[in-house]
Amino acid sequence: MNNSMIQSLLEKPYLFFILFPVIFISALYLLSKRGWAELEAQYQTEDIFTGDSIGMISGIVKNVRYNNALVLKYNQDGIYLQGALIFKLFQKPVLIPWKDISVSESKKTLFRTYRELVIGEPVIARLMVSESEYKRLDYFLIRK
Repeated sequence: MNNSMIQSLLEKPYLFFILFPVIFISALYLLSKRGWAELEAQYQTEDIFTGDSIGMISGIVKNVRYNNALVLKYNQDGIYLQGALIFKLFQKPVLIPWKDISVSESKKTLFRTYRELVIGEPVIARLMVSESEYKRLDYFLIRK
């Protein structure tokens, strides 16, 4: 920002309330599309999903990190993934078939043990689920 722009914001504070939402929504749109577009292109679903819910999980979709910002549900067809409330503006839900999901061995951090669900070949996304969450999905992953 140059000095005249900063001066304008200081003289007219209402500009902040106009510019901040525009910049925030633009950044959210760019991040959403950057990470989610390929996932959406391959797996987008318009169907109403019925199945069990794991809840909020973390994941990485094309180098965009979602920390407890993805909703994961599952049924016999695969896993249903959707961004949390704020991401719903620009991300359509996806239904990923079990055959397109592989699982890593258990990984440990300082405070938890988790598994990575790897989506696609080449990899489009990596989802982190706790061991207890993984046990709920294990039945379907074994049968794929």
